[in-house]
Amino acid sequence: PTRQAFTELFVQHDLPAPTARIETTSLNVIQAALRHEDNRLALLPADIGRELRQHGLLAYRDFPIPFPMPVVGLISLPRTRALPSVRTFRDALYRVLPRVPL
Repeated sequence: PTRQAFTELFVQHDLPAPTARIETTSLNVIQAALRHEDNRLALLPADIGRELRQHGLLAYRDFPIPFPMPVVGLISLPRTRALPSVRTFRDALYRVLPRVPL
């Protein structure tokens, strides 16, 4: 969702959108990619960026553009829906987000 909002920002200003070379939520992958390629940048949540900077791992700079997050969904394979771990996680989500209908 963040990549899409970032791309739309460029499009709104008639600029070519940057190409994502790596798209991941893995902090380990992000750190490895940035450490091994001098020409890479990462767009990630501010709290994660600040934490990486605090630990001296990477440089970080606020990029104060609000990216609204769309509604997300929980996806699972039909054969895994009945697994105790999936049920436990799903039930925990429903407790945290009581407005979501079962």
